[in-house]
Amino acid sequence: MKFIARIMSALVLSTGIASAQDWNVDVFAGGMLPGNLLWDLVSYQTDTGETFGIGVSRNDVFVPGLEVGFELSQTGAEYTCCNPNSISGLAGMLTAKFNFVTNGRFEAYGGLGLGAVNVTYFNDAPYSNSQMVAGGQVSLGARYAISDTMKVFAEARYLDTFQDAYVAWNPPTSNAEFSATTISVGLRNSF
Repeated sequence: MKFIARIMSALVLSTGIASAQDWNVDVFAGGMLPGNLLWDLVSYQTDTGETFGIGVSRNDVFVPGLEVGFELSQTGAEYTCCNPNSISGLAGMLTAKFNFVTNGRFEAYGGLGLGAVNVTYFNDAPYSNSQMVAGGQVSLGARYAISDTMKVFAEARYLDTFQDAYVAWNPPTSNAEFSATTISVGLRNSF
């Protein structure tokens, strides 16, 4: 939470520094829904995890309502069978989001992302393995303007890797699946 507080402080301070038009900075935090992930070809259940991140985007690129940007997010959860064994993904994504409904202060949008995910498996044995793999995301959300430059938003997101990461066992000899369905809330500052 200290990380998010620092980002939000920097976000508020940045409004006086920046002079560009139509730029946005988003900060968000939320939860990862429980699910099942393959680990060394066996399906294991994960508990409710967490997600947080920051994004920068530019509005009305190419067509009105389209924004493109970059997001950095961290998402992870514990395996329910084997706590404190956990899996997480640090994702860097190029994103495109399109506002398909705009009504006064309200916006609804959908988005796609493409990038890299650093998948990390942590075992209390202790050992930890990481591998960077390609990944993508799909998002659906809504924003509400609370001022001319600030909006609050809620977003559902599905993040998946295009291949499993070799992070299982020590040394890593098998793969572990990483995907996440998350629900988050956030704050957008436009300048």
